[in-house]
Amino acid sequence: MTRRGLQPFPAATASLRSGANTRRAGASTRANIEAPATSVAIVLLARAFDALKHAAGLAPWNPDALYHWAVDNLYTDAERHCARFILSVWNQDDFEELDAEHDGRLRGFDSLRTVASWDHAHRAAFTAWTLDPWWP
Repeated sequence: MTRRGLQPFPAATASLRSGANTRRAGASTRANIEAPATSVAIVLLARAFDALKHAAGLAPWNPDALYHWAVDNLYTDAERHCARFILSVWNQDDFEELDAEHDGRLRGFDSLRTVASWDHAHRAAFTAWTLDPWWP
């Protein structure tokens, strides 16, 4: 347990600590095949958000499919913030490029607006990640 009873995503952080970066990498991931551990970790993180539990692009992990599903199926800002966050964790640059290709239909991730719009469960999932952040 960590501060205030929140627990980081142990499966995600443990697998990433063994081989992936805990800092944002500059290389593009859209065109690359990702290690299975990073795909599993991002899916576990995404499924911590109720709005994304049944999203396309999670099984198997496909950020482009998640983006398009979010644009077509998520209607509130609170829901869309979930997709923005996950896509930003996966690769901020690729997310911004994909969004620009589609006329900014999803828009970028803004943590202050996001936290203000989320309920307690969504804030708890986000907070758990911020306690021990990782990036694939």
